[in-house]
Amino acid sequence: MRQLKLDSHGRAVRSPREPDTGGERETNGSVDAGRVLCCKELGGRREKPRLRRLSPCRYCDIVEAVCAAPVGGRCYRLSSGASNSLAIRESPPARHAWPENAFRSLSKGFVMKAAYIKGTGSPSRIIYGDLPKPKPVGKQVLVKVEAVSVNPIDTYLRSGMVKMDLPSPYIIGCDLAGEVVAAGPEAARFKKGDRVWGSNQGLLGRQGTFAQFAAVEEDWLYPIPPDVSAESAAAVALVGITAHLGLFRCAQLRDAERVFVSGGSGGVGSCVVQMAKATGAEVVTTASTPAKADICRQLGADHVIGLRQRNFAAALAELGPFHVWFETSRKIDFDRVVPMMTLGGRIVVMAGREARPRFPLGPFYVRDLKLFGFAMFNDPP
Repeated sequence: MRQLKLDSHGRAVRSPREPDTGGERETNGSVDAGRVLCCKELGGRREKPRLRRLSPCRYCDIVEAVCAAPVGGRCYRLSSGASNSLAIRESPPARHAWPENAFRSLSKGFVMKAAYIKGTGSPSRIIYGDLPKPKPVGKQVLVKVEAVSVNPIDTYLRSGMVKMDLPSPYIIGCDLAGEVVAAGPEAARFKKGDRVWGSNQGLLGRQGTFAQFAAVEEDWLYPIPPDVSAESAAAVALVGITAHLGLFRCAQLRDAERVFVSGGSGGVGSCVVQMAKATGAEVVTTASTPAKADICRQLGADHVIGLRQRNFAAALAELGPFHVWFETSRKIDFDRVVPMMTLGGRIVVMAGREARPRFPLGPFYVRDLKLFGFAMFNDPP
């Protein structure tokens, strides 16, 4: 490590001949541990930084840095080092930095609290702190978040179990409910004061919802009925939208049809059971325990088959054939499913990106069957 000297203003003094090779550096200067120094402070041209417009350095993810005139395109973070010294760690440019216009003003009123990560891993990677308050653009609306809910996919993304190209920092969470406080120039469906609910997914470059504010494409949002709480609306977002898209946009469920859905007490499964029953369908589902079977019946399921019962396959075949098969698990056995479908039946899959099942093409096409696969984060409802 090289030694850097700090001048009377707390700035590092570097020799003109000294190459900027990056890495971790030490200084014996008396600077508070945890303080963040911008590249401007480590050799900036101004005698005193102007603090009227604070923003993170456009070259790194340090929110507290001042970046009026970056030197060398880098910022430095101070962390505790040896006694009477501090280690200055150079922060490289983030792989997917926030848009530059998101940082134009971070003075009071332009920041928000959020739960975010800078890399996947255990729950300990979650940071609760300040991030720029987003500004709605295009058809986005800015939602003041009142309630959110946690889904299994949230944990898969945070842990890295599901590999996605996430921005850094990445706000976690999918679902939200709240009040519209601003609208982009092209937004027309909602206005300031409207109560809305939906799922922003936090994928394909979008940020999540576990924050005080979220900028969401208006096509992803729905109005909250007057007698529904924000908590209830947020709880149904991801799973409810998924169930609705699969049943009605894909399978086009009709009255009096017979529907099978796996895992009727789960998030998506419970919504499929209720929506299908409300449409007038006969609903068959599965459960792994007697307690979950009772939940399925309370939700409206006509028949519940125990996953561990010995005659599972025979019991399922006896309740068929099915007009719609809604698979919520990550694995589907097409060799078992296809023979149990009616002529012109529809099969819906919405999970299992790593699955590579066998597919009985002959029996499938002679029954005029249709197979629908969809991921709700690809297209708005």
